[in-house]
Amino acid sequence: QKEIEKMPTRKIMQLIFDLKFSTAKKVTEVSGRGVGLDVVKTKIAELNGAVSFDTVEGKGTKFILELPLTMAIIQCFLVNVDKEKYAIPLANVVRTVKVDADNIKSIEGYETFILDEEDIPLMRLTRMFGLPEKNNQGNNQSYTVVIVEKSGDKAGLVVDKIMGKQELIIKPLDKSLKNTKGFSGCTILGDGSVALILDLNTLLV
Repeated sequence: QKEIEKMPTRKIMQLIFDLKFSTAKKVTEVSGRGVGLDVVKTKIAELNGAVSFDTVEGKGTKFILELPLTMAIIQCFLVNVDKEKYAIPLANVVRTVKVDADNIKSIEGYETFILDEEDIPLMRLTRMFGLPEKNNQGNNQSYTVVIVEKSGDKAGLVVDKIMGKQELIIKPLDKSLKNTKGFSGCTILGDGSVALILDLNTLLV
């Protein structure tokens, strides 16, 4: 208490980022041991960022997160293909559809299907990325397809499962992978798994 009385207000406020700080009145086996703001501060520092806050008693508190400009956050459509996860920039997603196998036609070695009287090229990511392909024989089979567009060109990406929209932090690829066609970066998801971000500029050519 004597130390706190001598501390400036700003320094007292910073105590909430201390590893040992807890709002629990009494530490037990089930309280006062949770993940605190010290983890937030540490993780942001690892990204070369900073966290600060302003507070007014009785009114509220505003937290400010500062991250380097080299880091981009984009909205993506997260999908599953085989056991892999891929992120499609939401700005390029038009819609999702189910396409029956008997509606897919092969023209000069390329698969297409008709959607709203428009001929759409079909792209199987399993074949493009060398993933195991499921045996989808039969006219009753249907595919989940994400319709994407870039500079007026449309295509349908065949996926196994749509996981939904997410805001993701783009991380650059390793130098050895920068020239790999089809990917603009990667991201780490909430469960710790890695998802590659599709680069439609190189896929839709």
